[in-house]
Amino acid sequence: MDGRLGQLENRMSSLLYKQAVEQDMVAGILADAYQFNEDDLQPRRTESINKAPE
Repeated sequence: MDGRLGQLENRMSSLLYKQAVEQDMVAGILADAYQFNEDDLQPRRTESINKAPE
C-alpha cells in the first residue's frame, strides 16, 4: 500500500509542477503582451485571493 501511495504522491507532484510551469508561461506571455506591472496586478491578485476556496 505504501508503494502505491508513493506512486500517487510522485504523480501528483509531477502534475502540479507541470501545471505551475504552464501557468507561469501563460502569465509571462500575458504580462509581456500587456506590459503589466506590480501595481496593475495588485487589484487582480486581491480579487483572486478573495475567490479562492478555503
